[in-house]
Amino acid sequence: MISRQRILVTAAAAGILMAHGISSFAQVNPADMRSGSLRVLTGITPVVIFTVPAGQVFVLTDIEWSTTASAGDASPVSLNLYGDTTERWRMRGAYQYTATSSFVPPVIQSHFSTGLVFNSGEVVSFESGSQLAGHSYSLNWSGYIAPSGTSAVGDAGVPMAPAMQQNAPNPFNPETRINYALGTAGVAQLRVFDSSGRLVRTLVDGQQEAGQHSVVWDGTNNNGTTLASGVYFYELNTDQGHASRKALMLK
Repeated sequence: MISRQRILVTAAAAGILMAHGISSFAQVNPADMRSGSLRVLTGITPVVIFTVPAGQVFVLTDIEWSTTASAGDASPVSLNLYGDTTERWRMRGAYQYTATSSFVPPVIQSHFSTGLVFNSGEVVSFESGSQLAGHSYSLNWSGYIAPSGTSAVGDAGVPMAPAMQQNAPNPFNPETRINYALGTAGVAQLRVFDSSGRLVRTLVDGQQEAGQHSVVWDGTNNNGTTLASGVYFYELNTDQGHASRKALMLK
């Protein structure tokens, strides 16, 4: 039997994520998009992920951090983003794994939507600290550049596409919470599909105000029947666009 404690986001970090979570690629020229992947040994030295070109700003929309745990691992974790040498974002948490001889090393993964804006010439760097020597982590990031003087697409009256946080907890049993943000008021649908693409649950379907929203899914279908363990996809649709993520239910 495996005992797991997932990464826990601090209240301060969660507030930052919710405040910036509605930034998106809406109306962004594909030529302005930027993304990258890194695999780095865990340590205390920040690694550069992007240098903002002169006369531009850079909007970092998403980061995804992951590492593979070993049997008996237990460690605090810190994730930090910097603009030059100034800390712009942080996450603190911990994970712990104990196991029997049948232990299968799991991948620990966290996804964050930030919407952080970095100014012309800033060096954007990331660090992941842990007490587990010799472990490595992977980082995927994405964002876009824009002319200097702008903040984020949507700030000048352009309707912003919806954004959705990763459900928490994940994996979950018996229920999980889904937080999402709407850039403008309108009709929204939040639906859950199984791994074959079959609709199993409609969580939201109707008019909603702009701003932050939250809904709890109890792992049941539209008939109130508890679903089987497995991978499910939840999708948010509005007139401004859509967002989707994956959830794992374990019993």
